[in-house]
This record gives sequence, C-alpha cells and structure tokens, in this order.
Amino acid sequence: MSLPNINILVVDDMAAMRKITSDILKQIGFRNIYVAENGSQALQQISHHHIDLILSDWNMPIMDGLSFLKAIRSRKNMANTPFIMITAEAESDRVHDAIKNGVTDLIVKPFSRAALEKRVADALSGARRPTPKSYTAQVASDTAEDVVLSTPKPKFDKKMSILIVDDAPDNLMLLSDLLKGEYAIKAAKEGEKALSICQSDNPPDLVLLDIMMPGMNGYQVLRKMREHPTSELIPVIFVTALEQDKHQLKGFEVGALDYITKPINPELLKLRVKNLMRYVSQHKRIQFEYDVMLDAERLKKQVEQIIRHDLKGPIAGIMALTGQLLEDKHQSQAAQERNQLLDDLAGELMNMVNLSSELYKIETGSFVLKPQVVPVSDLLAKLIKIFQETFSSKFIDIRLRYKQKGSDKIQAVGDPHLSFSLFSNLLKNACEAAPEDGKVIIEINDSDFIDVTIRNTGVVPAEIRDRFWDKFTTSNKSQGTGIGTYSAKLLTEAQKGHVEMLTDDDNKTTTIIVSLPKDNVPAHP
Repeated sequence: MSLPNINILVVDDMAAMRKITSDILKQIGFRNIYVAENGSQALQQISHHHIDLILSDWNMPIMDGLSFLKAIRSRKNMANTPFIMITAEAESDRVHDAIKNGVTDLIVKPFSRAALEKRVADALSGARRPTPKSYTAQVASDTAEDVVLSTPKPKFDKKMSILIVDDAPDNLMLLSDLLKGEYAIKAAKEGEKALSICQSDNPPDLVLLDIMMPGMNGYQVLRKMREHPTSELIPVIFVTALEQDKHQLKGFEVGALDYITKPINPELLKLRVKNLMRYVSQHKRIQFEYDVMLDAERLKKQVEQIIRHDLKGPIAGIMALTGQLLEDKHQSQAAQERNQLLDDLAGELMNMVNLSSELYKIETGSFVLKPQVVPVSDLLAKLIKIFQETFSSKFIDIRLRYKQKGSDKIQAVGDPHLSFSLFSNLLKNACEAAPEDGKVIIEINDSDFIDVTIRNTGVVPAEIRDRFWDKFTTSNKSQGTGIGTYSAKLLTEAQKGHVEMLTDDDNKTTTIIVSLPKDNVPAHP
C-alpha cells in the first residue's frame, strides 16, 4: 500500500502536538491523517474511518492511551492494527501492561522526525528490530514459560551535546570554552536558528539559553520548543543578566529547569550542567529499556513457537510406533484397546500443539473458520473413554445420553480440532470438579442447534462464578492454569456457537451448555 493511501490516526490531548505530528507525517508522504484529543474521541473516529496505524499519547484525560489500546485490541477487526504509544516516561509495570495488551511500539519523547519515520515504517511493514545478541545464550537453557532475559547495557558512544544560544559573540565563546572539553558544542546567535537546531533530526541534549535577544527572546524560544515533539523535553538552563525574582519565576513558568545569572561562575555552571546531563542520560535509557522489553516479549513468543514446532517430532514418532502396535494381530484385546487409546491421545496431542497457534489467532482476531463436519457423538464417546481411564481412581460415573432415540451419529458444523479441545477442556474441568463417586452426565440434543449439556456433581464456588469464563480463573487446583474454561469459550465462539454455565446450589450441580451450529444455521445470538 502506498503512503498516500494509508490512514493514520493521531491521538494527543495537546493541539500543538497533534498538528506538528500530523505535519511530520505529511512531510514523510502520508496524506490521510485523522486526529483525536483522547481515546474516547479516537474510538468515534474509528467508527467512521478505516485506520491502518495509530499513534497515541499515553497520558490523556477522559480515556488515556492504555485504556484506548485495550479498547482497540478488544475489537476483532483491529486486533492487529499497528499501535504506537508515545510517552514521556512510564513505570515498567505499566509498560509491561501495554506490551501484554498488544502495543506495537513505544516511542519516548522527545523524538526526531527520523526516529518517528523509522518506527512508523517498521510498524506498517511488521518489521522487528534485531534482538540483542546477549539474549540468545540465556534463552537456550530456559523453557518458554520461564525465559529469563538479561538486559544488555546501552552504549552511547557520542558525546552529550549542548546548544548555547546568545546574541553576544563573547558570551558564546566563553561558554563554549568552559564546556567544549566534555561536551559537543553547538551555537546559535538568534532564536529562529536555535529552534531549527532543536527541532532537527539531531537535537541537542541540553540548551543554555539567553533571555534578552533581538527578534525572538528566550521565553518565546522556550515556548516554541515545548510545542514540538522533538524539543518538548529538552532541558533548558536560562543564562541571563536579569537577576530579579520575577524573571526567574517567568523562566520556570515557561519550562526552564534551571537559571544562572551573569557574570557566570564557571564551577557553578559546570556542576549544574553535569547534574542535568545525568537526567538526560537517564531519560535516554528509557527508550532503550522499552525496546528491550518489547524485544524480550517478541523473543519469548518466538521461543514458544519453536518449542511447539519441536514437540511435533517426538509426537509424530509416538504416532508411528502406536500405528505399528495396532497392526500386531497377536496382542490381547486389552492391549489392543490400550494401544488404540494411546494412538488417539498422541493424535489429539498433535492436534493440541497445532491448536495453540489457532488459539492465538482467535485471541488476536486473525482466525478464519473453515467449516467442516464435526462428529459430535463420536468425539464425545472417544473423550469419555479417555477420561474414564484418567479419573478411574475417583470412581466417577461418566455417561453419554441422547435426547432423541436413535440419534447416536449427531454432527455439527465447525472445526473438528477446535471441538475436540473445547469438549476435552470442559469434560476435564467437570471431572476435576466432581467429588469421588460423583457423576458427570453428557447429553446431546439435536434441535435448532446441536446442544451438548455437561452436568457434574459439585458447584462452582460463588466467588468465581462471575468470572468463570475469564482467563486465569481457577479454584482449588494446585496445578490449574485457569485457561480451560477461557479457551472453551473462545473455541465455541470461534465456531459461531455459544456456551453458558448454570449452577444449582439446591441440587449441588454445575451445568455447561454448548451450542454449535448445524448446516445452514446462523450463528448463535
């Protein structure tokens, strides 16, 4: 897609920032740029326009950037829309929250046009920054669930830079001589030139700014700096002959961080500059740390994908071996049944490995259902045999019933692999929840939909009923992950079906009802 045809949404509560960011994007070559003051207004824009990329500030009134990101990712049609968060700073746990909710990139203010152009291009193309080499050795010895990523140290090879702005050549020379040994020095004699340097692709790290200058004075220069993303957060020290408190107060009001009066005390100047440069260095590390956190999350996902891929080899070997065992006609009936069960389990384990990638697609809204016949009755009969073996020590009575007589070949329309995992999770959950000598009754009803009712003795604890289908909800299971019921709901809805849970405290039972479509039946309301 060519740049003029790409739709970009810029979200920022400051009008000046919206305009300047939009202007930079237009200079890059984009034409269709929409703006909003906050996340709530941005959602309204999205309802009227197709958006290919979002640039959003973090701290905004009404709806901040993180809440806006979560709202975007909850929409299936925008689960993969590139979303770049722009921020001055944020605590690491908040950044982790943004990464967890699918932020594409994080840009720390101030940023240059070149930096914005590069990250926008990467976000649109799906490109990823190279992963630091120091990750790889650590990852090799860890599992996907327990990857511990060491953080490489940033390397800032260039000298920190200072822009000195003063209309008096003698003052420029004096300040330059005092600081040039430790810092890279830039100079400007008037405000317009200073602004062009501060808003360039190579802005200074610190500005020493005179107040009394012809044309644009120091206060005006600083106000203009604070209205541009490249110069918004560059620290400024006013260096001036004006000593009155009112001038110092005005300087701090417009955004100066320090104030030094002339004639200059060289040692005092150097100490104040050094202290501010510590702040600048720390701020520079923020972008590096955010990049490391994003790369760590991407690397972890890559490791998980590799592990899923590597699991397929051993499982395929088990399937080949069980296939050979099943061809042996001399084994006993009991051995034949166990080998068949082992073959079934290996086959479904392979399906579940494949399913893990499908579940990710469902969560991100990129899953596309390719409807097939689902042999519901056969599938449930197979699962019942598996769980009768698995939970034999609990002596649970697991039974399959049919609402209509002679209907033991009931079929739905969906995805067989998704359906296997769906019913496997729900039956496993029912057997775990049922007490010893309890019951798990499965009933199939062929009506407008294929309705599967799973009823077990035992009730869902009251404190988790409202979030029964939420991710990571579990109760009284030392090894529980809390994703069984969550994935079951997603897998049902991905097949255009519906699932609900009912608890009967009087009879001490829990009932799950799964409804899957039949041929030419619309999705469940």
